Amino acid sequence: HNLRLRSAVIMRMREYLINYLGFVEVETPTLFRRTPGGAQEFVVPTRKAGHFYSLVQSPQQFKQMLMSGGIDRYFQVARCYRDEATRPDRQPEFTQLDIELSFTSRDDIMQLIEETLRYSWPKHLPKLQTPFRRITYEEAMEKYGNDKPDTRFGFLLNNVSEIIEKSE
Repeated sequence: HNLRLRSAVIMRMREYLINYLGFVEVETPTLFRRTPGGAQEFVVPTRKAGHFYSLVQSPQQFKQMLMSGGIDRYFQVARCYRDEATRPDRQPEFTQLDIELSFTSRDDIMQLIEETLRYSWPKHLPKLQTPFRRITYEEAMEKYGNDKPDTRFGFLLNNVSEIIEKSE
């Protein structure tokens, strides 16, 4: 069931981005020379001693080349690899919808993602409520103590400094 759902959502994303918004889907390499910065890379040795490739962390470099080459609307369903310590919110291999758009704003990108998800969302599931709630980094840290809060449960931090000061 989940594989069919995933397949249908990705197909609808492609349909929306290509047919309605004029995006170009490009498959970028997943095996490339090592690049500095970012997460740890999975290193892949070659037959030539001392020469290595790496599995890409994201298609960042490639999409920058596409943008400078005149592709002003790009996307791909990208496989990414990061050689990091495993945690519940970190996986060594994952798939992401990678989108790049020339001359746009953060708000335009957020609206594009909302519209793409709304178009792609299966009709048999509850309708997505857009626009999605937005909170600042400061608000996330103050209210949830985390920059990736799970807001489904409403567990908020409460500053009890004043109460403690009065109790002394």
